[in-house]
Amino acid sequence: MPRSSELCDFEKGIIIGYHKCSRSLRVISSNLKYPKLTVAYVIKKWKVSGDCRNVPRVGRPTKLGDRDRRVFTREIRKNRTQPMALIREEFQQASGSIVSMNTIRKEAHLHGFHGRAAAHKPLITKSNRAARLMWCKAHRNWTVDQWKRILWSDETRVHYPTKIGERTSMSSPSRVEENPSKWKKEAGGAYFPQASRGGSTNY
Repeated sequence: MPRSSELCDFEKGIIIGYHKCSRSLRVISSNLKYPKLTVAYVIKKWKVSGDCRNVPRVGRPTKLGDRDRRVFTREIRKNRTQPMALIREEFQQASGSIVSMNTIRKEAHLHGFHGRAAAHKPLITKSNRAARLMWCKAHRNWTVDQWKRILWSDETRVHYPTKIGERTSMSSPSRVEENPSKWKKEAGGAYFPQASRGGSTNY
């Protein structure tokens, strides 16, 4: 016979109320339509502990321990661009624990790792190459003193919208905090790396 659902605190209170009114187990069971063993168990628990309320459960223990979680975060940081299935295989080899893909995804999210589309550094076009070649030819005879008057800048910010099929990587808020100047926060809370290129300003 399958186990029935647990009585709520209100239902247990009714049983205790019947018992305080000197009703027998048979009468309580017949009136409330509960098994006699259930009624007897509730009354016995109330007499022993003075309380028959349901206590909160601790739930099923987690699959991974503290050591497994440290191994898991270390495996992710080794290569943030590899797929989740490969991360799972490497984690199982390193820790010896057998886990499902759902567990891997859940643990990654709990540790703040989420899949993000990696921003591409812009490619050099033909016009860029021609302009750079002309610039180099124009400055090939410069002296050391002239080059010392150049202020070089690599702070150009370039951002491309996310596209289907782009390479993704695992990023975490802690990684953004370590190098805030290299990341750009967009709408929705996502962080994107900021590409850079070289340039110069002549003073």
